[in-house]
Amino acid sequence: MGSPRDKAPVIVIGAGIGGLTAAVWLANAGIPVTILEKNSTVGGKMSQWQDHGYRWDTGPSVITMRHVIAELFTTTGRRLEDYLTLLPVEPLTRYFYPDGIVLDATRDLSR
Repeated sequence: MGSPRDKAPVIVIGAGIGGLTAAVWLANAGIPVTILEKNSTVGGKMSQWQDHGYRWDTGPSVITMRHVIAELFTTTGRRLEDYLTLLPVEPLTRYFYPDGIVLDATRDLSR
């Protein structure tokens, strides 16, 4: 058996994707976790801004490593599919630059 410090409570500063992930891993290991977040919503850079009927992502927009997210769920005895429905879209995302250039990110490497 470990020392009493093995289960000492942990405070996670920030409820961005890193803080939330760390908190899940710690809680799954039986460690008491408290998350402190300065904003009114969780997600950190993984957020959005809305105005006049339009929505903009303010951070990660494309999931490229689904297996990493699935592993977090699996490790905690859950299935990603029970919580999220991930659908392929084309293009993955479209970037608009001030000089008028439009860049589509695609899964099709030939494009």
